[in-house]
Amino acid sequence: PGADDYGLIDVNHCPAATLAGLPGMTLALARRTVRERGPAGGFSSVEDLGLLLDLPPGTVDQMRDTAVFVPG
Repeated sequence: PGADDYGLIDVNHCPAATLAGLPGMTLALARRTVRERGPAGGFSSVEDLGLLLDLPPGTVDQMRDTAVFVPG
């Protein structure tokens, strides 16, 4: 609370509805991301997310400027 997010979305901690706001992310893909991030221990980068979820390179590129990956 009280912090500016500057339009960035933390893929490792936000709910699926928020993830769906990422460019190239559908609600179905957001739900899958939430399901997979726990067993994976979170994601370290957009490339890691793309590899684990087998995303097309174009989708990964669209997320690059707004997705962040805060550990833990």
